[in-house]
Amino acid sequence: MQYALPLDGGPDLEQIRSRLLATLGPQRDELRRDPLGQLVYGILSARTHDRIADAAFRRLCNRYPSWSRLGTAHPREVEPLIRSVTFAERKAHYLPHALRTIIQLRGTLNLS
Repeated sequence: MQYALPLDGGPDLEQIRSRLLATLGPQRDELRRDPLGQLVYGILSARTHDRIADAAFRRLCNRYPSWSRLGTAHPREVEPLIRSVTFAERKAHYLPHALRTIIQLRGTLNLS
């Protein structure tokens, strides 16, 4: 079951945010991914352990220096790089397709 989290800025959300900041400190920009990187990581990490998804993400970044290059890749090129993630064959198809779809819908590869 999935629970809804009210994001109306109510007191509960502020209390949770304050506790997270007190425990973890402020967010660190160097650890944030750009929106496209987060999309790619989100696809890779679905039903996959973080350490496995992290390694697959690094391999993709090393092989494809830009997300537009990944968008033009054939799934057969992508699959060996992400073989360790759950449903690698499907994700190898979805990743380039998702990036191409963004270009078709927005005219550019940008989620800002």
